Amino acid sequence: MATVGTTGAIRKPPANSGALGQGVAYPLTYDPITGRLMLSAGVDSVTDAVTSIFLTQPGERPMQPDYGANAGLFEPAVDVERLLIKARQNIAEHEPRVASIDNVNVQLGQGNGELTVTVFYSLIGDATPRILTFPFFTMDTSL
Repeated sequence: MATVGTTGAIRKPPANSGALGQGVAYPLTYDPITGRLMLSAGVDSVTDAVTSIFLTQPGERPMQPDYGANAGLFEPAVDVERLLIKARQNIAEHEPRVASIDNVNVQLGQGNGELTVTVFYSLIGDATPRILTFPFFTMDTSL
């Protein structure tokens, strides 16, 4: 009896992916059994995509030079407004599964150069609000 499908093909999406689909897990990791990139599905896929946007430096992806909201974090004075504008633009452009960004809070840390960005958002077709928190460390300006 012959097997159906191509060996090495991407497997069928899991049932929990729903309308949100699946994508490459972030951070990139390999499946130790198959040797392929790990995938995430459903809400986890959207969370991984938004995390990728926040932790990618603009210009880091050669084919998408505007991708990434990690702007200005290696500069002495971080422009928080620029960070927030860049994050909203990137999520709107690169992550269509996010229905709305309800709020973005930036809180300065106790140490010099620490920022905590909290994003409150909701997904298309989901009434549950989502929250992601990103710690950022900028250059120490006291040197």
